[in-house]
Amino acid sequence: MENKSSESNGDQVDDFFSIVWHDDIVSFINEVSLSPRHHLAMSTDGNRMEDIAAYAAKLGYKIPVDVLDSFCEKRIAHKLPEWQRHLRAGFAARQASGEIPVPKLKNDNFSAKVSKITYQPGFVLDRKHVLDGHILTLHGIPAVVKLAACIRETLEKALAPHHPSTAYRMMEATAYDGAIKGAYRALKDNSEVPLVMNQMIAELGYEPKDTLYEWPGFRVITPKGGGHYRDGSTQALGPHRDTWYGSPHHQINLWGAVYTLPPGTQLKIMPEYFRRSVDNSSPGYDTCKQAVGLSGIPVCRAKLDLTDCVAPPLDVSDLLCYSGHHMHASGINIDDVARISLEVRLLHAEDKRNRIRAENVDFFGVTEIYDGWYDQHGQEVETGA
Repeated sequence: MENKSSESNGDQVDDFFSIVWHDDIVSFINEVSLSPRHHLAMSTDGNRMEDIAAYAAKLGYKIPVDVLDSFCEKRIAHKLPEWQRHLRAGFAARQASGEIPVPKLKNDNFSAKVSKITYQPGFVLDRKHVLDGHILTLHGIPAVVKLAACIRETLEKALAPHHPSTAYRMMEATAYDGAIKGAYRALKDNSEVPLVMNQMIAELGYEPKDTLYEWPGFRVITPKGGGHYRDGSTQALGPHRDTWYGSPHHQINLWGAVYTLPPGTQLKIMPEYFRRSVDNSSPGYDTCKQAVGLSGIPVCRAKLDLTDCVAPPLDVSDLLCYSGHHMHASGINIDDVARISLEVRLLHAEDKRNRIRAENVDFFGVTEIYDGWYDQHGQEVETGA
């Protein structure tokens, strides 16, 4: 009885301090979310709760770490679905038991083989080759031609009478923003997309029933470095790994051109870092905490040598195929037209089952991306490590 009373009193104290600090915490979340500068600075400082509290203090919000953490966990319990919280807890348990290995810090040399493949019936993508760090350009895949055409049609309808590559400078900013976001919603609602994705997966040599995909998205980057990704705002991205953001280590990325790419804007991959640990702010990173506004995103804190980037030329409907673990970055757009590209990510059940994946050398986060994956029927499914 004495222990239960003590626990109850502790909960009441937590609730009291959460109420006292509630307005400050919400104000801090709002201030950071509305300022890309603050969001980047907080992300760079670190994503452990003590890092977040320290950044809040810089902005004048002196919130105790334990209060901030308690508020965050309550918000996760309130806002996120039970299945996602269950997967988060399972990841933490498997990480603690060693089933999910901790990063192995390395400084190994690596040289990627870059291969050009022209599609022919019967082609089978060598996933292990890709997850081992090698890079492919894929040309002439019929389903990719269909997907790029679908995205062009969607954008052109949303931005008419302007061409999607120049609409950013022809339209008023709010109208342009709304039109781009509307275009992605239309793509998301397009019932043809799962059929095209099943065709693409089959043309890569796999059974759609064994492969999950992220709903195809388009990224628009303007010459000033701003832009849109899916239905949100974005910018030209500096060096990063998708795995820093919680992408599974068996994820395969496909990136291609929707319209002719402006000079120098191809995606740039830095293969020499594939087996080399890179300083970043992933310690403490939690996709669930990010979802409720109390985490930034991991960013690179090292100065990298970009002289040996791999950036193969791509025509419209070609694909660049690479591991989500590769360090990569946006090309710099110095033209007067926007760069419009498409992105698809794949997870194969066999790779998950057999632990065929890139080695974790520098991701210290505590969750993976659990939502946003779709099956052969176009239904969103739950997934985890």
